[in-house]
Amino acid sequence: MGLATDGEFDQYAIDTLIAQFEEQYSVNEKDPNLWKAFFRSRAEYITRCNFCMDRLEQERLKREAKLPGAGRATRPDDISSDEEDEEVIFDPMVVTRASGEGKMMSKWLDAARRRIGGAFPKKEARNQMERYAERMRKRKLDGGKQKIAGIRNVDPEAQAREQKWEVELNAASNALAVSERATTIIIY
Repeated sequence: MGLATDGEFDQYAIDTLIAQFEEQYSVNEKDPNLWKAFFRSRAEYITRCNFCMDRLEQERLKREAKLPGAGRATRPDDISSDEEDEEVIFDPMVVTRASGEGKMMSKWLDAARRRIGGAFPKKEARNQMERYAERMRKRKLDGGKQKIAGIRNVDPEAQAREQKWEVELNAASNALAVSERATTIIIY
């Protein structure tokens, strides 16, 4: 049930009634009995079934829905081709299985594997992993992210040190290297 105007549902009917009340009496009129009598004499009601209300709600949602593609126009640079996707390489992120995130990711992985079915790991997974590891190794040898960003070290002395795999350690790194706990240092 709702308020109506001229036999049609009107969501602003109460505003119209208030404006009429204030016009007939006064903006400052505060008598609740006078308002109730005015409302009963002027208000129109309409009753709608659940099916009609659902249909009207669906129509309202269609009118107010933001359709895909409606909005800012896409620039040519926003769309990438499949070949460009090969060049985008993300650094690996290590998540321990004992952490909350690791447990959640393990749960998701197990659920996905159950949906897919079959034996895991899949035969092609090792090949994909090896290809990815090889790309990562090649990227490190080629200079890592600096090459992707277009930044190269132009200092000849630094380049010579890079070729010889010389590393400059600051005081903190040096302290870690000589501490009792640091038994092995791996430099990539």
